[in-house]
Amino acid sequence: MKRTVRTFANLKGYQHYKERLTPGIGRSVNLLLAEGKGSYLFDAEGKKYLDFTCGIGVTNLGHSHPRLVKVVQNQAAKLWHGQVCLGVHTAVAELIDEMMTILPPQLDNLNFVSTGAEAVEAALRTARIATGRQNVVVVQGGYHGRTNACLALTTSKYSYGIGCKPYMPGVVVTPCPYSTQLKLPIDAPVEEMTQLCVAILDDLIHQQCHPSEIAMLLIEPVMGEGGYLPQPVGYMKALREVCTKHGILLAIDEVQTGFGRTGSMFTFEQMHGVLPDILLFAKGIANGLPLAGMACSSAIAAKCPPGSMGGTYAANALACASAAEVIKIFREDGILENVAQRSTEFFEGLQQIAKRNPSIPILEIRGRGLMIGVQFTPDAPAGYAAAVVNQAKDSGLLLLNTSKFEVLRLIPPLNVSKEQVDEGLAILEKALLAATESTMKNNKTTPVERFAPCCDTPCYGEAGGNRQCRFYAVRK
Repeated sequence: MKRTVRTFANLKGYQHYKERLTPGIGRSVNLLLAEGKGSYLFDAEGKKYLDFTCGIGVTNLGHSHPRLVKVVQNQAAKLWHGQVCLGVHTAVAELIDEMMTILPPQLDNLNFVSTGAEAVEAALRTARIATGRQNVVVVQGGYHGRTNACLALTTSKYSYGIGCKPYMPGVVVTPCPYSTQLKLPIDAPVEEMTQLCVAILDDLIHQQCHPSEIAMLLIEPVMGEGGYLPQPVGYMKALREVCTKHGILLAIDEVQTGFGRTGSMFTFEQMHGVLPDILLFAKGIANGLPLAGMACSSAIAAKCPPGSMGGTYAANALACASAAEVIKIFREDGILENVAQRSTEFFEGLQQIAKRNPSIPILEIRGRGLMIGVQFTPDAPAGYAAAVVNQAKDSGLLLLNTSKFEVLRLIPPLNVSKEQVDEGLAILEKALLAATESTMKNNKTTPVERFAPCCDTPCYGEAGGNRQCRFYAVRK
């Protein structure tokens, strides 16, 4: 059913405008989008799409949330932009007050910028200045942006930096407990993978450099572009211990995981006492307006001289006003409770789809909260996940794939309803079957008997549904 919207008869068509944008942009689908309302997007012809992409985890409260529209309109009538070198404007002042209600007291200093990559660069400069060291440790498969320094820290996909080497030196890349990357069976015990990765890290930081030269260890608590892989609590605790032992600053990149995406305002809250020295955030903070930042202690921030931080659009007033209201909506509308409920429905629904349809090559269903990844089996052909994305688009559901491996990701709004979950899963099931039929005609996948959890006890508490975060398919 199409929504009645203004048609764009004066436009020359999608292809005309695509040809005038850089071909360096990668697109999963090709749409001329015109409007967004709640959990739905509409193209220029009025066709309706259930949006389980959220701008890659940006519009966490859906499109055109009425409270955010009103706040931004009011702010636009007062002050669009107040440059940070002139002082502090009232919109960022209100945001600072709201941020202090969701951050631990140790992270009492904020630096607002415009993009996640800028936040990573700010963290890199801060860590180097504060420690007097130069090197950085990152996790294989991590994504931290596409600016020059960030490309050196990003290892999820080579195409992001193709033709741009040599990168910034001084980067050590260490593995994480991901059975696919480690080339281990899918049921490899998480505890054993964690011990292996920590042992490898110890070798790397004593062979490729020395701990006394390392300023920062940077990690996503749920790997994003690398495969939507939740990092085990035990691994995060071990990294915290390594950093504390050697005086390395632990930087947790919550650009995609932050602001409720995984069931708590920040994922590190689920890590049983793992506290970052530097916290990075962006994407969902202002629900679509460009805003990002980092938080650290005042003691660390004090080492940065005036002029070492800042930017023309840093702490834009419109974005700050939206971000302050986002936090209020989370608190007043029970958003995190909705995440926990809908997360359970997604995980159970995806498992039922796999059990009903033995031909669909699902290997693992994983994630925290509403950051959910579905990895397909090694015999799934290259492009299988992309085929699912395109089949779903044709039926009115927008999805994204990710990673070097065949992984589908679900990123619905955090205020998505049960009815919309059911709608999305129904379309997804048909898309999976269609993609399987078109790409794996001779496939004889063994039926799924059950889904086994990654470990015996819940990986995290009530914030994300009080369950384990990885479920691998056990076949008959």
